[in-house]
Amino acid sequence: MQLFKGHKLNNIIQISEPEEVHHCIKVTRHRLGDEVLVSEFKGIIWKGQITKIESNLVEVEILSELIKERQSADLCIAISLTQQSDRFEWFLEKATEAGVSKIIPLICSRTESKKNRQDRWLKIIYTSAKQCLRPSLPQLIEILSFKDLLKTSLTDQRYICHCEDQNIPFLGKIYDPKQDVIILIGPEGDFTMEEIQQAKELGFKETNLGSDRLRVETAGVAACIITQTVKNLQ
Repeated sequence: MQLFKGHKLNNIIQISEPEEVHHCIKVTRHRLGDEVLVSEFKGIIWKGQITKIESNLVEVEILSELIKERQSADLCIAISLTQQSDRFEWFLEKATEAGVSKIIPLICSRTESKKNRQDRWLKIIYTSAKQCLRPSLPQLIEILSFKDLLKTSLTDQRYICHCEDQNIPFLGKIYDPKQDVIILIGPEGDFTMEEIQQAKELGFKETNLGSDRLRVETAGVAACIITQTVKNLQ
């Protein structure tokens, strides 16, 4: 069943964004009486029945609550931009599916690409949330330099993932799913030793994602999967 974005007014969801209206009545060819899924992407997805169709508006009567997002600790992934833009876009799509709460694109010492494609990234996140029936959207922060990130107000649980030391602990063993967390993922070539030291001085704990060496976007998704797995085992 197709998921559409709308605005809730009492027991009615109004679908009014032009792209959503077009998709509903022109692409998927829904008619009066059809059942669809609707959400404001604030944590709930409803099942409803179409009761009005106009050229610029579709109204859906709510029949039942289908999905309600569980309240849990926030997961923030701060990750370096990748040299190839499609690899970073793949991360955005999969991290959204995997339940990330916030994404911070990073520019580190070894980051090669600094292209800002915020509008496109937001669209990818939105499309991914719709496809996987996620009832909320992760927050996408504007690009930050590594140094600027360290200056921001951060949660108490902070990790920097790197491959420079094989003796640091595995993320899944030290992550506390009851607390908000920020996890730093470096660029191709990893964080510099200076960056690692700067992070440690500001309370970040060193960790790894396992014994295998991962590409940037894979590491970001792995961090999401590891933390979500730990949450689900609690």
